[in-house]
Amino acid sequence: MTLPRNFCILPFVQITTHPSKSFSPCPYLGGTTWANQYESIVQCWNSTELESLRTEFLNNKQSTICTRCWDEEAHGKRSLRQRFFDPVTHSSEYEIMQQSSTVENLLSDIDSGNYRQGPRLLSIKNGNVCNAKCRVCHPGDSSRWIADAKKLHENTQKTIYRIDQKEVNWSDSQVDEIFELSKNLYRLELFGGEPTYNKQVIKLLNRIVDHGHAKNISLYINTNGGVDILKKIPHLEKFGEIDIGVSIDGVGSQFEYIRHGIKFQDVVQNIRAWKDYFDQHNIKYKITSITTVNILNVYYLPEITAEVNNITGKDPFINLLVDPDYLNIRTMPEKIKQVVIAKLQNNPLFSELVALLHIPTAPKDWQKFLEYTRELDKIRNENFTTTFPEFAHLIELHGKHGTDLDATDFGKIIVYIGDKSHPQGWYLENHARSRDIHAVKLTDQNCQNLKSGVYFTSLPDVKTKENLNTVLAQADQIIYQKTDNWQDSRIWHFLFKFPTPVKKTTEKLLSRYKHKIGCK
Repeated sequence: MTLPRNFCILPFVQITTHPSKSFSPCPYLGGTTWANQYESIVQCWNSTELESLRTEFLNNKQSTICTRCWDEEAHGKRSLRQRFFDPVTHSSEYEIMQQSSTVENLLSDIDSGNYRQGPRLLSIKNGNVCNAKCRVCHPGDSSRWIADAKKLHENTQKTIYRIDQKEVNWSDSQVDEIFELSKNLYRLELFGGEPTYNKQVIKLLNRIVDHGHAKNISLYINTNGGVDILKKIPHLEKFGEIDIGVSIDGVGSQFEYIRHGIKFQDVVQNIRAWKDYFDQHNIKYKITSITTVNILNVYYLPEITAEVNNITGKDPFINLLVDPDYLNIRTMPEKIKQVVIAKLQNNPLFSELVALLHIPTAPKDWQKFLEYTRELDKIRNENFTTTFPEFAHLIELHGKHGTDLDATDFGKIIVYIGDKSHPQGWYLENHARSRDIHAVKLTDQNCQNLKSGVYFTSLPDVKTKENLNTVLAQADQIIYQKTDNWQDSRIWHFLFKFPTPVKKTTEKLLSRYKHKIGCK
């Protein structure tokens, strides 16, 4: 069959399930896209939600559910949709999908509607049963996070994470259903929590082996690497293929800070032991690493990549953290971004990250990063500064007085000045406006008699030197978004009616009020 360019095969062959009975069309969405309306996985598989998504793909529509794939593709990265099965080239990075007979059978089932009989690929989230409490995680995916979430709430009086989360795991009846589905599976994917730490998951795998289903299944295990899989799952060799993805977000003490509860050397030793065992027993396998990129580790990616290559023999898969927002790399102040870009830009592996860092965004969560990191350090008896000394130094230089508005005193007259054609000025326009509904855009007509509140302006809107001086004289605090490559075109000179370049004139005026400048 001829496939549309925006087609995704995953909803026709795969489902991601969660013990809470919620489900998703793929692991990118974590098993929580649709709430628990159905009692069984089979009912979820034949649900109106999933069938509607399938129809969208057959009609060449980009579903709004699948924004992560579309965003990755827009930034030049091969998305999960394309990596699993590219509808244009019919290629795949998954070995099971590289077999022409498998693809032909799946496409035939889609054409005939036989796919409705059940999934051929099953991704299961094992709830939040875990042996670690990673900084990039939360109570919903790690039961060990629950106590720390409550302490953070007590210390900050802010609800950062859910504080009513309980441990969630598969029931015996749910395990029974997954076992029944395993009879027709090409691939079984295990996600956490930590699947190798979960007794229900181990019970399921042993049962699949005992009944002879394993030989037809490619088994994928997404793990933090802290548990020796060979001891927990002694019959791995019975599966048709073993595919292990290990999370490596740092090296040494930095790994242990981010992946709290796991020792770095344990992970290294485990990976090497698995490779030796699989090689000795002629087991078909693949071991890769996943690096979840966030504010804590983005500066150290070259060092992480070198160590991963030393351990696994290949580069890590780069996974960008999106949630929680305060750890997203796009929230960093511009000057810190520029230092990170300079360090990463010569390695093609990081090209997508560099592109993202170039996009102007509102770093509204930067102050949260500083606050929550500090508070979690107290709870866990850790120290960000001594663990990440080079990056901590960058923060000391450029991050203490960032462009975030969270610390602004809105009882005063706060004036933001910048150039909207550059990232910091773009931030000024958009973040000042979104941060406070009473923020006012200054124009040439409203520079007189300012009241308490937030005012923002890109300089073309305040067209005379006299009006700009009037604004600065009234301000209690001035936040000047200085740029290194200010526009000095003739049209700007005309707009401002300045005899000298805009930047020079503006900074001369600002020198009169330097005691009011709160952020630079």
